[in-house]
Amino acid sequence: MGIISIILIIIGLCLFEVVSSIDNAVINAEVLSTMSEKAKNGSYYMEYYLRYL
Repeated sequence: MGIISIILIIIGLCLFEVVSSIDNAVINAEVLSTMSEKAKNGSYYMEYYLRYL
């Protein structure tokens, strides 16, 4: 592989990650806007549990 190929692959992967992150944020915002307060609080606790414990 040449250096140009490696650079193009890295740029492509970075672009894919950015687009996926934005898409995920939009979907999460839509889902959270339709959830009740009780469900939102439960999902925050579960996220904390999965990330930090």
